[in-house]
Amino acid sequence: MKKCYILGAGFSKACDLPLASELTAQVFDHLHNDVVRELNPQLIEYRRNFIRALYPGFDLETKWPDFEDLITLLNEWDDYRCVCGDGDTFVPHFKTGLIKHLAKLLCKHTNDSHSACKLGIIKRFLKKVHDEQGNIISFNWDLLLEIGAQELGIKINYQKKSSNSEISVSKPHGSLNLAASQKDYLEKGAFNIHSLDTELEYDGGDKVILRAQNPNDALHRIVNPFENALIIEPTAKKSYLSPWINLQWHFALDMIRTAEEITIIGYSLPHTDIRPRILLSLIRFKREKYIPIKLIDPKGESLRDRFENVVGAPLEIVNKSWEDIKLGTATNGGPLRD
Repeated sequence: MKKCYILGAGFSKACDLPLASELTAQVFDHLHNDVVRELNPQLIEYRRNFIRALYPGFDLETKWPDFEDLITLLNEWDDYRCVCGDGDTFVPHFKTGLIKHLAKLLCKHTNDSHSACKLGIIKRFLKKVHDEQGNIISFNWDLLLEIGAQELGIKINYQKKSSNSEISVSKPHGSLNLAASQKDYLEKGAFNIHSLDTELEYDGGDKVILRAQNPNDALHRIVNPFENALIIEPTAKKSYLSPWINLQWHFALDMIRTAEEITIIGYSLPHTDIRPRILLSLIRFKREKYIPIKLIDPKGESLRDRFENVVGAPLEIVNKSWEDIKLGTATNGGPLRD
C-alpha cells in the first residue's frame, strides 16, 4: 500500500521545535539578544509596546499573538502607511527582523536537538518511510528530516526518487537548506547544485538552486531568508512565485493522487493555508472509493470537522502526540500498531 505522510509543526515539536502558538514569544526573545539589549534597550520596549497597541487584548506576559497573524498585520500596516505617504521605516524593519530570526531560531533549535541526540525519533520515522517506500509532504521549513536522513545514509530527493536508497520529500513551503543564487556567486565546495537531484535552472538559466552540503550549516548561511532562501513568508497572503516552490506543489499533488493511505501528523490546516486546503480537497479527485486518512494530533478531535469538510470523507483521529504511538495501521480510532 503506497503511503503518504503530511507533516506540520506538531511533527517537529517532538524535537523541541516550537508550535505556531509558541513562535511569537520565542522569536521576539531571539531578536532581542544580550547584544541588542546593551545597544538599545529602549528599542525593545518600543517594539513590545507596538505589539501591545496592535493587540490590546494580549498582555505579552502570558499571551502573545499568532506569528502568522502578526506578520500579516505588519504587512498590511506597511501597505497602509505607503498609501498614506508616511515615510516611517520602523514597521518593515521590525517585520524583516522577526522573520529573519524565526529562520535562525528554527536552525538553532534543530542544531540543539541534534547536539542533544534527540533526533532518534525522526530517524526511526525516516527508516519506516524508507522501508515501506512511502512519500513525505512537509509544510515545515526546518531540517530535521534532512539531518536525520544524512545520519542514516538515506538520500532525500525533492523530486521523484531515482533509487531505493532515497526518500521523496515535497516541501511546498520551502526549506532552510536551499537558496536561489546567481551562478556567478557559486563557489565550488560551498554548495551543491542539487547533488541529490537533477540540476534545476530557471529564469532564463541565470539562476540555480543551491543546497548547503551539510544541513547543519544552514544556520550560518541565513542573512535575509526571504531574499535568498527558498521559504514562503508566513503571512495570510502567501506568494508562490518561485519556480522551485511551484515544482514542489506539483510534486505534492502527484503524491496525493497516487497515495493509497494518508497519515497527517501535527498539521492543523490553518485557515490561511489555502493551497494546502486545495491539495487536501484533491485526495478524492477522480477516485472511485475512499482511501484511509489518519490525523495524529493531541487536538485531533477538535480538528475533525475542519479536515472532513475539506477532504469530504471521514477521518480516523488519533488524539495523541505522534511520538507517543507506533506508526502502523490503526482501526476504529484505537492505538496504532506496527
